[in-house]
Amino acid sequence: MTKPHIIIAKAALFLLVVFIITIPQNAFSQAGSLGISQSELDKYKNMKVDQLSDDQLRAMLKKFEESGMSEQELEAMARLQGVPESEITKMRMRINQIRMSGGSSSAVGVGSETEAGDSVGVDSLSFNYLDQREEIPFGDLPNKRIFGVKLFNNPNLTFEPNYNIPTPKNYQLGVGDEIIIDIWGATQQSFYTTIQKNGTVNLEGVGPIYVSGLTIEVANKHIFDRLSTIYQGLVSSSNGKPNTFVQVSLGTMRTIKVSVVGEVLVPGTYTLPATASVFNALYLTGGPNNYGSFRKIQIIRNNKIYKTVDVYAFLLKGNSADNIVLQDQDIVMVPPFDDRVAMAGEFKIEGLFEAKPGESISEIIGYAGNFTSDAYTHRLEVIRKTKKEFKIIDVNDDEFDSFIPMNGDSIIAHKILNRFENKVSLTGAVFRPGDYSVTDGLTLMSLIEKADGLKEDAYLDRAIITRKGEDFEPEMISVNLKDLIKGKATDINIIRDDQVRVFSIFELREAQSVEIHGQVQFPGEFPYSEGVTIRDLILLAGGFKNNATGMNVEISRRINEPENARTRTTALAEIIHFNIDDLNDRSPENAFVLEPYDQVFIKADPNYKDQINVGVSGEVLYPGKYSLESEHEKISDLLERAGGLTQFAFAEGASLQRVVEVTQSEKVNQDVLKKRGLEAQTTQVIGIDLVKILKKPDSPENLYLEKGDILHIPTTQQTVSVQGEALNPVGVPFKNNSTAIHYINASGGFTANADRKKTFVIYPNGVSAKTRNRLIFFKKYPKVKPGSKVVVPLKPESKKMSATQWIGISSSLASLVLLVVTISNEANK
Repeated sequence: MTKPHIIIAKAALFLLVVFIITIPQNAFSQAGSLGISQSELDKYKNMKVDQLSDDQLRAMLKKFEESGMSEQELEAMARLQGVPESEITKMRMRINQIRMSGGSSSAVGVGSETEAGDSVGVDSLSFNYLDQREEIPFGDLPNKRIFGVKLFNNPNLTFEPNYNIPTPKNYQLGVGDEIIIDIWGATQQSFYTTIQKNGTVNLEGVGPIYVSGLTIEVANKHIFDRLSTIYQGLVSSSNGKPNTFVQVSLGTMRTIKVSVVGEVLVPGTYTLPATASVFNALYLTGGPNNYGSFRKIQIIRNNKIYKTVDVYAFLLKGNSADNIVLQDQDIVMVPPFDDRVAMAGEFKIEGLFEAKPGESISEIIGYAGNFTSDAYTHRLEVIRKTKKEFKIIDVNDDEFDSFIPMNGDSIIAHKILNRFENKVSLTGAVFRPGDYSVTDGLTLMSLIEKADGLKEDAYLDRAIITRKGEDFEPEMISVNLKDLIKGKATDINIIRDDQVRVFSIFELREAQSVEIHGQVQFPGEFPYSEGVTIRDLILLAGGFKNNATGMNVEISRRINEPENARTRTTALAEIIHFNIDDLNDRSPENAFVLEPYDQVFIKADPNYKDQINVGVSGEVLYPGKYSLESEHEKISDLLERAGGLTQFAFAEGASLQRVVEVTQSEKVNQDVLKKRGLEAQTTQVIGIDLVKILKKPDSPENLYLEKGDILHIPTTQQTVSVQGEALNPVGVPFKNNSTAIHYINASGGFTANADRKKTFVIYPNGVSAKTRNRLIFFKKYPKVKPGSKVVVPLKPESKKMSATQWIGISSSLASLVLLVVTISNEANK
């Protein structure tokens, strides 16, 4: 056992002392002689094992690891005070957990270097194993097409050794392994000891026992034999049966050093647990690189090739016999591959496969998972590289077992042809249309029998067989089925790729239907049936709507007068009129029999109308929705029904909101506005003069109401708002008989960019008034009413003339002046 582990073991056993309630003075004296003070013992003496956290336990281990007390002295001190074996075992387990996780200052830490044969905690080994694998850059990863490369570059497959299993009976002990010897029964004793470099373990009172190279099972028997010379109870007792028992188990496993060389991604020397296998070592290196072999990996032991590993056995059959356990100083040698071939096309596994000398193409097909279901298996195409160029070799299926591929060959399996060798198609008026196989002696009638015969609506005067002629151009063969059935014609042989069509009598005429339009639940087209009446058609259409009338029903019938085919007529259809009072009535009208292509029109009752609702809001006595009594109800009528205006109503500001009928093009524009997040206008405000309407109900301003109209009566307003290009647009108190300029001046006047002549006023009822020019320098601004809006628009930006334009104008003026001077001079002569 190494010094740090001896220290930890001694400190762990010493900690059992702190749980003794009463400790004899001589025990304290012994502890004091070892440098452990009485106060330190008193500090922990009342603690229980379960009360100690891992951090507290680590602190104790650190404090007492310098103690020189032997394991036997510590254990004897604990038992002297009557500490139960269960408490001792519990503490031992806690200490072992700390030791295995590297929690002590003396334990081997994560990532620390260890010599071969050193004992390292199981958890530490588990962590170090994965930690040793370097992150391989993506660009350095081997070609993914190489079969087997994913085995050692798969994050879900680490080949991490499993430490949570019992020690295998065939595990071979070696230098550095820790073994635990537990004796219980009439005698209780435990030994923690490490195999020394001479291969022995030294037990106090027993002496050295050689165990290196023995399996754990053989070592158990060997140690039993030696202990039985001291502990007689192991063999027999007073009653003739053993009363003492011994068990040997593996404590902390030793480590080994293994070198991985050759064509691997990260060659080097790795520290592994003693149970590590070949695959464990290969995983840490990233596996073979682009040139490494998967099939002749050599294990070199004592300078000799001990084993040759073929990874394909594991990949293809799950056989791990070659994945042997490594020993210290083993060398894993990955040589370059000898032969590698590419498998492409219709193989289940495509990629680059390594071939051993003498392996046939048949064996490599097995490595590739064999053919897919679509593969053409009669022949393989092999592309081979010569010294100068490529060449193609055809390998037939009878040569698969004898053809030996060469390094660099590409083996390609093609698909089968997308065609049938014996198909014929039968469609039309037979009971089972579809594709059938062509057999020797197959005729048209035997093919029809395969399809369970002809349907009742089959057209027997003609069937068509389409086949490829000798020049591969399609040709048609007409057959009279009626003559074939009666035996008056010779049956026709059917050959591959023939297409047989048997017509239905319904295919040879226009599809017959009748139509119904107008006020029925489901207007549309319906299949024609012999004897269908107008009553039947109305019922098929779901019956009348609520607004339907049976009066003036029209039937439009096609004109079909083949006897007058020589004379052109201007008539387009025959129109039949009659009335239907009751669909349940068996009247002649209801029983009127329709003909193919008749069209029935059901009219709407002219006196049936849906209610038309309007609304009134604002300062009326009874605001809300109202139904119009007649089509000629006006604004004044609605106000009268709403109880008239209240005392707060502002009649001059009344407005009417009306729903706008949107055309198809306007709907498109509205959709565009909605997509841009803008609100589409579906209503408009109509300016009305309510004062005049109330005084003269017969005036044109008293409009007829329409569906969806809303009459709004605002409250009396006392302000006027100024908007636009005013210096300080605000609301201004209303002043009687004032014009727009008064309110603009009250808002600070016009801005420099104001278009004064286009100032306008929007009155509360929606009507607008604009500014008018009087003479040249005078403007007449509109009068303003309470609640109006005075709007001053922005002056449009004038387009400035460019330098080129100014030069052009100057040139024109200069030319004009010159022309005038010339004419003047000529006139003076």
